[in-house]
Amino acid sequence: MHFEQGVMSFSRYHKYTPGSELRNVSRKAVTLIIRANCHSNKQAGLVAFRDHLEELLLLIRIAIEVRAFKSFIAYSDIIKLTVKVCRKNEGWLKNWLPVDR
Repeated sequence: MHFEQGVMSFSRYHKYTPGSELRNVSRKAVTLIIRANCHSNKQAGLVAFRDHLEELLLLIRIAIEVRAFKSFIAYSDIIKLTVKVCRKNEGWLKNWLPVDR
């Protein structure tokens, strides 16, 4: 939802390339969470989700570099939420790591 609203404020030039990529990658992230949750091997799904989050962070950084965000506050909100999800994912991964005994 935040990505949709953030991209809506992009200029027309940035809406279609970095904006559409951000929207698509953020939607795919939700799909990966659902897949990881439904899969018997949750660790593999969470690792794939972590890799996808790295791609999302990169796209956000590119968008700020090309000045696609209307304001720094819009960028700040999106990056904070994304980093929060990254931290959650790392916590989930720690819970699913095999314990050597």
